[in-house]
Amino acid sequence: MFLGEMMGCQGGMEKGLGKSDKKLYLHDEESFERFWGEVAEKTGTKGEWKVESRFRVRQKEEGEARSEGFTFFLGEGIGWITFSVERI
Repeated sequence: MFLGEMMGCQGGMEKGLGKSDKKLYLHDEESFERFWGEVAEKTGTKGEWKVESRFRVRQKEEGEARSEGFTFFLGEGIGWITFSVERI
C-alpha cells in the first residue's frame, strides 16, 4: 500500500519550476487514476490496484510571504492531492 500527499493541480498538468528547465507533473484525481492505470497496464497488473485520491485547492492565507521560490505554490488551481494505492 502507498499512502501520501503531494502538490497537485486542477486538470492535472506539467508545470515548470521557475527559471529552470525542470518540470513536474501535478496530478488531480482523474490524472492520478490514469497514471496508475498506465502503471497497471505496463506491469501486467491491470485490475489489481485500488486507487483513491482527493484533491483540494490550496487556499491563500492572509499575509503570506512572497518569495520567488514560493510563487510556484500560488498558481491558479494549485493544491494538494492525498492518495492511497493498494494492490488487491
